[in-house]
Amino acid sequence: MDNDNDSFSSSSSESWGERLMNSIKGVGIGFLLFIISFVVLWWNEGRSVHTYKSLKEGKGATIEAKADTIDATLDNRLIHVSGPVTNEETLIDSIFAVEAPHAIVLKRTVQMYQWQENCESKTEKNLGGSEKTTTHCNYKKVWADQIDSSSFKKPQGHENPQMRFESGTIVASEARLGVYKLPKNLASRLSTFSKIELNQSILQQVSDIVGKPGFITSMGIVLGENAETPQVGDYRVSFETVEPTDASVIAVQQNSSFATYRAKAGDEIYMIHEGVASTEQMYKEAESSNAILTWILRFAGWLAMTIGLAMLFGPFITFLDVLPLLGSIFGFGVGLAAAIISFALSLTIIAVAWLFYRPVLSLILIAVVIGVVLFYRYWAAQKRDPAAQSR
Repeated sequence: MDNDNDSFSSSSSESWGERLMNSIKGVGIGFLLFIISFVVLWWNEGRSVHTYKSLKEGKGATIEAKADTIDATLDNRLIHVSGPVTNEETLIDSIFAVEAPHAIVLKRTVQMYQWQENCESKTEKNLGGSEKTTTHCNYKKVWADQIDSSSFKKPQGHENPQMRFESGTIVASEARLGVYKLPKNLASRLSTFSKIELNQSILQQVSDIVGKPGFITSMGIVLGENAETPQVGDYRVSFETVEPTDASVIAVQQNSSFATYRAKAGDEIYMIHEGVASTEQMYKEAESSNAILTWILRFAGWLAMTIGLAMLFGPFITFLDVLPLLGSIFGFGVGLAAAIISFALSLTIIAVAWLFYRPVLSLILIAVVIGVVLFYRYWAAQKRDPAAQSR
């Protein structure tokens, strides 16, 4: 198929009886999601507190050190040090033999020109409870990592070959921060990349290994018959490096290198920051990251609980879908009630989990829960007794 874009549509129907049976099966999944949400919310609060305590402990134990000399008295102590990151060795790409003298990290990005599927489905309810689902898929050619075309709705004419080459990263094993040896697991976290300037020598090396003619473009080396009109199976290769830079580290001084610090609360402290950063700044960033992750997991727990509760009522919604409008109204009500109940339960779990660590915050959260419940009961009473609204 020569077109760069293609489309495909299909439709399927599901009877009311089939939908009802599937919704009954979904009750088990909904119950499992409901239970998992409790576990996630409880675990997340414990994780957040442990991380907070670990960072607080680490901040109080961190000692300032110099990058140009190693103080033996600081061995096995948590230190903060800032200085230049350097590397005397030459990194060599394991596939294409491209060299990067003095680089801290060498990254190889390999993409293949291939088909990509994007599908959208629209479901319509019919009188009697059945559903008709229409799926429309668009196919276009893109530069990307391996895409499995066997799972496409219409794989015929959209077959993607298996990629022979993959992306990869090489990290210097002899990098140093000042006079300290910088472990690879710290150096690999440096991520300010710059592109390697491509030349005819690199182009020839890559072309010979891939076995296709190559062209230098702004996006890398394109390997195929024509860079302007690539074909499925053509490759695009680019190289980037992290060059010598300044960095700051908070870790345990271990001889002339760094090791992780295990806090009493259980978390490890092992941080690197590109550029010169103070101890205060590095811990502030770590605390911010912990807060963001905590809220993301709280939302995930609430969402799982909401979906789980809604699925428990799936059979009732499907049963009422014999009259689509009735089923939709009931489904909306169930979804709204599930969201409100899940919000109250989530806050309760969070409050109980924090009760042993932050009593004041827990009491505030419990007060919010009570307020939500009272508001919901008042709102429900108003709905049941319209006359009360006019008084």
